[in-house]
Amino acid sequence: MRKLVKSGLFGLFRLILKQSSLAAILFLSIFFSLGDGVMLAKAGVVLPENIKWVTNKDYPEFVDPKAKRGGTLLDSISTYPLTFRLYGPNANAGGFVSYKRRWAFWGLTALHPNTREFMPELATHWAVMPDSKTVYYKLDPAARWSDGKPITADDYLFAFEFYKSKHIQAPYYNQYFDDHYESLDKIDAHTIRIVAKKPSWRILFEMDVTPLPRHAIKLDENWVKKYNWKPNVVPGPYALKKVKRGKYLEFHRVKNWWGDQKKRYQGRFNFDKVRLNIVRTTEIEFELFKKGRQNIYGVGDITRWMKQTEFASIQKGYIHKQQIFIQSPTGVNGIFLNVQDPLLKEKKVRQALMHLFNFKMINKKLLYNLSIRLHNFFDVFPPYRNPIQKAWPYDLRLSNRLLDEAGWTGARTNEGIRTKNGQPLQITVSIGTKDWTKYLAVMRESALKAGIDLRVKILDGAALFKAWGEKSHQATVLRFGGSAFPSPRQFLHTDNIKKNTNNMSQFGTAEIDRLIEIYEYNLDEKKRIEAVFQIEQIVKESAIVLPFWKYDHTRLLWWRHIKGPKGFVTKYGLDIDLLWFDQKEAQKLKSYQKSDESFPRLPNVVDPFKLTP
Repeated sequence: MRKLVKSGLFGLFRLILKQSSLAAILFLSIFFSLGDGVMLAKAGVVLPENIKWVTNKDYPEFVDPKAKRGGTLLDSISTYPLTFRLYGPNANAGGFVSYKRRWAFWGLTALHPNTREFMPELATHWAVMPDSKTVYYKLDPAARWSDGKPITADDYLFAFEFYKSKHIQAPYYNQYFDDHYESLDKIDAHTIRIVAKKPSWRILFEMDVTPLPRHAIKLDENWVKKYNWKPNVVPGPYALKKVKRGKYLEFHRVKNWWGDQKKRYQGRFNFDKVRLNIVRTTEIEFELFKKGRQNIYGVGDITRWMKQTEFASIQKGYIHKQQIFIQSPTGVNGIFLNVQDPLLKEKKVRQALMHLFNFKMINKKLLYNLSIRLHNFFDVFPPYRNPIQKAWPYDLRLSNRLLDEAGWTGARTNEGIRTKNGQPLQITVSIGTKDWTKYLAVMRESALKAGIDLRVKILDGAALFKAWGEKSHQATVLRFGGSAFPSPRQFLHTDNIKKNTNNMSQFGTAEIDRLIEIYEYNLDEKKRIEAVFQIEQIVKESAIVLPFWKYDHTRLLWWRHIKGPKGFVTKYGLDIDLLWFDQKEAQKLKSYQKSDESFPRLPNVVDPFKLTP
């Protein structure tokens, strides 16, 4: 289930993430109601003889040993959330998603942020059976919900029921659990068994489940509405405690959190509070950061990085500025074309658009040659990223020829726009921030030369997420967070050609469905790789996504009293759970600001993990 949460859905995006629960174990099999269906509980489940439990206590340290508890992390999101729910309608919408999931979507295991090896999370031990379908987990008996109640096997049983229920109005979860999970069974209060429907080559990724608090949730037909604005009871160290609609949301550290006594959590989750202010634009966010009303600012706009980040506080060392090399999969990133749209149903029109993206010009004039062209639909780790895959090249002549072949040869408008049966060739790209406009302006110029009226429509976050959910967009710029493995089912399976899914192009074929089955279930790695590469080729030829670009680094600004691990980031990027507020440094900073003194500056470009030649 980890792959379901990490792709996020959006793209999301910490790559990443996890989910599940069934019924009680009796000597005889009985039926349990699951909304609109029933499930047969497993009878008499016991541990196998000579089971070999595995754990991991000897992983490399990745925290700052000097970290201290206290202070408030100040951050921002662009829109107030449409819901506090973790599932169902609008649950994937907005910047709040990554925060509300961060301390709620806790799996049975976790991944080391640098080595990617498995570590304990809500389970202390695990055992994978030879059938590659069955996993046993020992739950941590110390684990507690944020309201103090213990986390037990019953919460996993309830979660399994929850994810399969129609009441949550989350068809992708329903489908995923129906397709992948055979059962989740209770051995005792702190031991569970999870059985997959088919053997899996990544069973610890697949059969990982986030529990849900049975005592805090009433699952019925009113669940979506009733829990829309209820803060979640979570297993993690922070719970939503204070909100002012349209202004801010504040997470507070759980008092006497159960993980405080665990070695694996030492040096992590250091802030007393995490406050998210609602800041509508990146321009305002940047100005607030410069005034100290936000602690960290990730500079996505490379023009701002090159031209606006040498102000006085940076020059004096009050704010650190670094370009840090990391190794993080980009995910799915670019312009998604909705193939259900009447104009974009024609493949040659979509292919013509692919040839109008002049990456070399954009990289040189707008990205300072710091970006790398994305060629793959799934930018993941090898071996599942096809190294010879190439994006469509910029070719205005070929674009015009494709449009001619598609029949857009009618009399052109006064503006030079092609027509077909009297209809102008107009395509609208919906975006959520004007940061994208300068890049799309380059493409718009090329589109005009091909006779396409390419328009850009800026929507506020709520309107844009609503359009994505309803699949009412014609085309849209979207970035899903990366993960180690491709996740083609959510983006490309025909089952997800419907509303409220991540199939943003509303595209799928029987052949892709077949290849997804091979990728997900075949134990032969060579065949899995071949299946992914074939999916990539079909996606390219079908021209449903125009891939943009990626970076091999992150660009960060942060106030010097915010400290972190060596290098400040992990190998895969920034992790706020590893940061801490240095009270002494904050006092020293105030003193230096008052006397107008300067600190030594950090190097502008660093490679803490030695990723560059």
